[in-house]
Amino acid sequence: MIDDFIEMAKHTNRSSTGANKKCYVFGEYVLLCYNGYVDLNDEIAPKKVAIMQLLMQRGVNIAALIDYKKVDGISYELQLRAPGEELYDYDLYSSDENGHKKYLERLRSISSEGPEFYDKFVHDWNEILNSGLNIDPSKTGNFFYTPGKICFIDLNMRTMPLEKRKEYIYMEMSTVLRGGGLPWMCTSVSKEAVELIKTIYIKLGEAIIRAHGDIEAYIMQTDKYNDLGLSDYFQDYIKSTSRTI
Repeated sequence: MIDDFIEMAKHTNRSSTGANKKCYVFGEYVLLCYNGYVDLNDEIAPKKVAIMQLLMQRGVNIAALIDYKKVDGISYELQLRAPGEELYDYDLYSSDENGHKKYLERLRSISSEGPEFYDKFVHDWNEILNSGLNIDPSKTGNFFYTPGKICFIDLNMRTMPLEKRKEYIYMEMSTVLRGGGLPWMCTSVSKEAVELIKTIYIKLGEAIIRAHGDIEAYIMQTDKYNDLGLSDYFQDYIKSTSRTI
């Protein structure tokens, strides 16, 4: 099956380009092409395939890996396209006032999600990093959203030690859920956006507490850049739920 898509890619313009790889979208299928990328050398590729299959068996929301093949020194991955759409369409949302409104709509959707959504997001993020794979939070396109669910895509092998990689995990989680730098780009809706982002941060923090995460680190990594007054809220939340920091 993968051979057919490799052949089609030779005659198709790539859909997008990432770090040392090209992406081709064919309906519900995605072909990733790694040209000389160390991430998919002969030693590492089988490990990555095995890890991704194990994560899928555990119910972690990642793009389903179908097949892998290396041809003439070029590595290919065939995946199912992640369900939904980009968590935040950076180009669209930052383009004009209409885009700003669409950004606000997406924030409303994320902020209205229930505890299960945030619990799953935190759980899957940790599962992926603990497995040996790496998440790239620098692009909102690496996360696909359908109501009730976020799917992680563009995963590579983790090269940094786990503890070092997790040093700023909470800042990365909160940044992804707010849409990176969009709050400062979508100036026409910034006031409303801040209130929605605060709700998102509160729900994310509650999920981190339920997962026995480091809430003090979360408060520091979010309030440090946003000054939303989360510390007082979570002190009260922890007292009300008989938890301690």
